[in-house]
Amino acid sequence: MCCSRNSTIKTIQVISHVITVSSKSEIMKSIVFAMLLQVVATPFIMTHEHVTPIVESAMNTDSWLGEVKLDASIGNYVDQGLMLIFGGIPWQVTV
Repeated sequence: MCCSRNSTIKTIQVISHVITVSSKSEIMKSIVFAMLLQVVATPFIMTHEHVTPIVESAMNTDSWLGEVKLDASIGNYVDQGLMLIFGGIPWQVTV
């Protein structure tokens, strides 16, 4: 065994402390930046010609319903479900 248990625990504590101290301000910067991007992007999204107005979409619920053809695309549904469960990295690497 190359490392003792105490040194491994100490190393993990130091790393987690460094991550915690440095990431508090970074997390706040990321949140503020994401909110700013949402504020900037929303008017462009709402006025785009291919976007249905929210009121019209909420009143027309018939267009929400469809049908699932399991015989033709069962593999795709299984693949997408596994990607949601396990994450997308393995699928991005193999494609």
